[in-house]
Amino acid sequence: MKRFIQFCTLFCILTVNLALGACTLESSSVAVQPAETIQPPQSDLEAILQVPTTLPDGDSVELEFTLINHSETGLYVLKWYTPLEGLAGEIFRIERDGQVIPYQGILATRITPPPEAYVLLEPGESVSAEVDLATAYDFSKSGEYTIEFLSPSISHVARTEAEMARTLNDLGPVQIPSKRVSVTIASASDLSVRWTPAEAAEMIRGYLRSQKPDLVANVEMAEEVTRSYVEALHNGEVGSAYRLLAEEVRSRQSQEEYASFLKADPNSGVIEKYEGLEICEYQFGDKGLVTAIGLLHYEGGDIYFVSNLVEGPEKAWGIYKFYTDSEVEPKLWAGCLFEGQ
Repeated sequence: MKRFIQFCTLFCILTVNLALGACTLESSSVAVQPAETIQPPQSDLEAILQVPTTLPDGDSVELEFTLINHSETGLYVLKWYTPLEGLAGEIFRIERDGQVIPYQGILATRITPPPEAYVLLEPGESVSAEVDLATAYDFSKSGEYTIEFLSPSISHVARTEAEMARTLNDLGPVQIPSKRVSVTIASASDLSVRWTPAEAAEMIRGYLRSQKPDLVANVEMAEEVTRSYVEALHNGEVGSAYRLLAEEVRSRQSQEEYASFLKADPNSGVIEKYEGLEICEYQFGDKGLVTAIGLLHYEGGDIYFVSNLVEGPEKAWGIYKFYTDSEVEPKLWAGCLFEGQ
């Protein structure tokens, strides 16, 4: 009789558990499901990373991130955990000579993303942003650093505004493939003896090809115009220098006014000691503006110069603005410190 009572007790317990389990299953089957989201296949989105090839230790490590939509439809992409929102989480895997560099930046707390947290990319369209990796990762030691973008595990892609996430449950991983890039961090003393002038020129051109492949030919012309302009100034050939000015500048200033301006130049006293020119880096602005930055070498030292050039009619480049400063020098990585200097 005692065994029968124990068996009945066990049977009742099992019966109650099964009944509760059935209720649980029934309840979950009618729960509100997250809105259906459409995530693009891996090939629809692509990220391109660009960094300088070499930098001195202690300098900022600027990385340009470009997100491209390869699909045939417009996509609303959540900017979370990409450089499009800055550095708000561990979105890169960085190694120095094979050793992982830990992330030391902020970790954002998330709420349901508002519409402005998305960026619209039409078919074939791209969007770019720059971040300084040195603000969140330790680049203080010399070595070769590899940088890999990590596809976000909490993100979202929608094809219409109606498909945007309404709760955090709508979010999930989004594949954004990209290729690794690398940058070499060297001490200033290493950089001062690292390059010959020819090696520095090739480094600069390699950087230009990676940053602005469509402008390489224009940059070479801009370099030629800058050199010709500086040589004309130091040879006292005012007419030749004036003809190398941009058409817009010549329309506002006569050659006589230009000659008077040159006479007032505070650096005119060093003309006889001029030894050459080195262009150290380039910058690119709106409307085809190219800025060449470098050093004028003199017997008694170097002077920093900036040359702004614009493309005129028939692809003729002209000097829009040229100025010097004896107190400022370009970045060491740009190649202005050569072997033997």
